[in-house]
Amino acid sequence: LDDAVGLANASWMRASLSDELEEAAEWAQTAESRCRAIDSPTALAHCLEVRALIELRRGRREGHRRRLSHSFGRGDDRTNCNGRNRQ
Repeated sequence: LDDAVGLANASWMRASLSDELEEAAEWAQTAESRCRAIDSPTALAHCLEVRALIELRRGRREGHRRRLSHSFGRGDDRTNCNGRNRQ
């Protein structure tokens, strides 16, 4: 786990296991940054799913919809989780 891929995956898994929502959100944000840095669409999709679950646990319905849409490659920013530019 001392490589970039291991750290990225461990971060989103830590976020998914945390009972404290603020701690989970911080781990998930770290995980998303790490997943984007290593250009790993699969790990990023898992991370965005975890972030969506955290948003649901917080009662933020719109936040989870946006993150899930992005994890499925239909995000509202310039690239989806597969790294492809949106048209």
